[in-house]
Amino acid sequence: MVHNVLPLGYGGGGNGLSFLVAILPYVENQPLYDSVNMNAGASWTVQSTSLSTYLCPSDGLARIESYGGATNYAGNQGSGFQSFEYNGAFSHSNPVRFADITDGTSDTVAVSEWLTTRDTGFTRDSDRSVFHTSQRYLQKNELNKFIQLCESVDPKSAQIAPMMIGVRWTHGDFGHSLYNHVMPIQKSHCTNGGNHQEGAWTAKSRHPGGVNSVMADGHVVFFRSSIAPSVWSGFGSRNGGEIVTVDTN
Repeated sequence: MVHNVLPLGYGGGGNGLSFLVAILPYVENQPLYDSVNMNAGASWTVQSTSLSTYLCPSDGLARIESYGGATNYAGNQGSGFQSFEYNGAFSHSNPVRFADITDGTSDTVAVSEWLTTRDTGFTRDSDRSVFHTSQRYLQKNELNKFIQLCESVDPKSAQIAPMMIGVRWTHGDFGHSLYNHVMPIQKSHCTNGGNHQEGAWTAKSRHPGGVNSVMADGHVVFFRSSIAPSVWSGFGSRNGGEIVTVDTN
């Protein structure tokens, strides 16, 4: 809360850098931050740098198989673009001020976790693959139709999208360093008939029963996988006016 504002999810000036780049000085990586050209973006050396701070020990795959630059931690960009645009803690066009989080910083998720994809991106894995849905639902009133279609995806046979989760941490985009609250915890990642921004980029972990999340005020909450989808969606919104509570039992 040093500046009373959160970094952009997608870096300003067209550089496409992630919020994880912006916070490097605050996680004891000032020299790496200084090596990034804020106008041209991150060099290949920076992109392929693995940081233990950005990896969850419970995943394992990120440490063992990644060729560098993976992250298990992603910023929340909202509850579904086609209906709400970027209504999470991280935006594209303008940094989110703490004053903009009218739902309350203690009731809005800033960062959660996911499982990184295998290096090729084409190894079928229900937890790590991104699947194509058979139709596009892009209109404002079609988010629930997309959710139902993504929920019905069969991980054993659905078409795999040529996309990877959590690679690269320097990139400010869905799939790289940004996720959303479209799908419940531990459910599928889906493009929306091939569309990226209107897809589902889902929180997942190897922790029994749920995922860890950092709220916008900095405290950590363990969200159970059994949380009601509408409640999880509410925690993804910074300004929806939802009344949400965490089940700690």
